[in-house]
Amino acid sequence: MAKTSVIAICCSTLLLQLAWIVMSSLIFSKKNADREVLQNEEAAAREIGVNGVPTFIVANKHVVTGAQPPELWGTVLEELSEQAAQQTAEA
Repeated sequence: MAKTSVIAICCSTLLLQLAWIVMSSLIFSKKNADREVLQNEEAAAREIGVNGVPTFIVANKHVVTGAQPPELWGTVLEELSEQAAQQTAEA
């Protein structure tokens, strides 16, 4: 094999390895960024009382956890409707 062929193969191999390192670091940094976003979202959710699934945030004020019977949701909707009507009357 000619000397230039060996050099070309070595250069090609080095370029491929360098490209692999660059791509790996980009993927790793993206995963870390995604991980940080998820950790921040989880912390924010825990601060407002989310500690399991399903969890429902109602009117950005109330946290309802777990599966609930339809009657509870009827009560929640009635209370929210009454609150909205009261706020409208006061305005």
